[in-house]
Amino acid sequence: MMRTGESELGTAAFSQVLVDAYEEYAPVVVAGSGVGGLAVLARVPATEPWAGMAIGTFRGDPMEVLVHDWLAAHGLGMDDVDVREVGSIAGALAAWESAELDAMSLAEPFVGRLVAEGAHVATDGTDLWAEEYPDTVLVVSRGLLERNPGAVSAAISAMRDAERLIREDPAAAVAHAAHWYPGMSVTELVDALDRQPPKTDIRHLREVILGRWSSVQSLGLVDADAPRPEGLVDFSLLSSLAPDHEMV
Repeated sequence: MMRTGESELGTAAFSQVLVDAYEEYAPVVVAGSGVGGLAVLARVPATEPWAGMAIGTFRGDPMEVLVHDWLAAHGLGMDDVDVREVGSIAGALAAWESAELDAMSLAEPFVGRLVAEGAHVATDGTDLWAEEYPDTVLVVSRGLLERNPGAVSAAISAMRDAERLIREDPAAAVAHAAHWYPGMSVTELVDALDRQPPKTDIRHLREVILGRWSSVQSLGLVDADAPRPEGLVDFSLLSSLAPDHEMV
């Protein structure tokens, strides 16, 4: 809805923000939402040959960027493997269970579940991007940011308050979301939350976001000649709310 102008504030995968950077209603990243929690999983150790393997991923998602960057780090391109786009988490899990996929990119809490069942972690992103990296971010329209910065600041503050509540009582927090993950225990969800926690203050992760620009270009998600959109990230309001230290 952000990319069509129907909405002016929301959360989005950081890669989607890059993909939409030169669209008419390009969003602006003003704060964080969640960090970490992604992984490329495989049936075999990462040291095994990957050329020709069937790898499931989600087009345009940070999970696809992670696959691309892991392959590139090991001298492979997306054309060297059999990339299979999956349309949903349920579809990805079904393809994994039926052994249609040799590897796939996934997010918590499903990463933890499959690792517990024996899947190998090729990368969790920390070795490629940073020890901490964004998954989802808080985005607003440029118009709203200019027209009503107070509303944007209020949204950032609300995200900060929610983050504090989640950190204070993780079990209570996941209980509110448990219905989205049938079959998952509270313990599994709390463990997953520890690996993919909320984080509003991501001022130190600006380069991690923009640093993936060449990856989305390589994936054909944006024009190969388009310059890196430096104005895509604006943490000025975030800094005004917490100038000298993290908000939480």
